[in-house]
Amino acid sequence: MTLWEKMVQRHYEQLLFKVEWLAQPESLFLLAWNGEGVQVVLMDSHDKIGVFSASGVKGEFLKVLSYLWQQNYWKKIFKDWNVSFKWATARTLTGEETRTLLEAGVEPFPFFGNKASGQRDKEWN
Repeated sequence: MTLWEKMVQRHYEQLLFKVEWLAQPESLFLLAWNGEGVQVVLMDSHDKIGVFSASGVKGEFLKVLSYLWQQNYWKKIFKDWNVSFKWATARTLTGEETRTLLEAGVEPFPFFGNKASGQRDKEWN
């Protein structure tokens, strides 16, 4: 785990989220939940957003959701809770990258050091 990934985890823990890491063959996800909702966060530490179309972004999340749906614990959570999808980066996204994510239904989540741009997480606390 990189220092940046640890800082993102700490950000969620400070907001009183429980967290779990899920490594997939080509992606690393942080699952963060707190009683009302769960956030599925793709950790883009290798800056790969530029190679994806909106359908490619959806595909990344569908793969992880298919895996999680097979786990009884997560099946219950996804059935009863609000679910949001985020793409975490360590840099500011371009306008085109932001549009691609939004078109796919994924929230851009630029995270710089110990500050996140956009604090929607606080709505659930």
